[in-house]
Amino acid sequence: MSVLILEDNRQILNVLEKLVLSVAEDEKVYVTDNVGEAYKIAMEISIDVFMLDIILYGDKKGDTSGMQYAQSMRKLERYRFTPIIFITSLEDPEMYALRDLHAFGYIEKPFAPSQVENLLRDALHFKTQKEKDAMMFFRKDGILYPVKCNRVIYMELIKRKICIHMKNGDVLSIPYKSFREIMEEANYEKFVQCSRNCVINIDYIKNIDKTNRFITLEGTKTAVEMGGTFIKKVVGVLGL
Repeated sequence: MSVLILEDNRQILNVLEKLVLSVAEDEKVYVTDNVGEAYKIAMEISIDVFMLDIILYGDKKGDTSGMQYAQSMRKLERYRFTPIIFITSLEDPEMYALRDLHAFGYIEKPFAPSQVENLLRDALHFKTQKEKDAMMFFRKDGILYPVKCNRVIYMELIKRKICIHMKNGDVLSIPYKSFREIMEEANYEKFVQCSRNCVINIDYIKNIDKTNRFITLEGTKTAVEMGGTFIKKVVGVLGL
């Protein structure tokens, strides 16, 4: 899982980074004091928790750059429900932040390390549980089929049908539905389209051959091809 910290105070930035790693040392932490850099990171990497300072430019009257960044993230489908923790010295940001941006919580400066750690644990657990529970539903021959997202290895388009390859070896074949529709309805960040005819679950990636444009996946002997226009997206999502 990945955490992005956007904070203009370098000392606080370093403290927050250490606190994140103290909660879970295998987390990937991305730190920056620049909004432009934060945009770039969020586009190239799948972020699981945002920690955002509301005021990034103290010398600018009425600055709420961190809040504006959060608004931009919420407009993206992939980050509609990603936990956001605001870092602030404002007296009462709760009403606006929680109501309009669905913030997970906020940290008031000066903060106690234990407060940050507890909030982070809750946010990371929330994200993990949401991914575990994510479901898709498909109708075939009048029957509704529930599919758990984290058990899908990959989906491919074959002769106007979508074939969903599952972890247990089952293959569910459903009438044609665009991958865009499927991914929007699933709202599952682990799904990445790697070609016009295939969507993979990045949790099952075993190896990527960028030269020959193939991906091998755990749980299947099939090598999935990467389309030329999709390579950059796949590599960006994985942070390679």
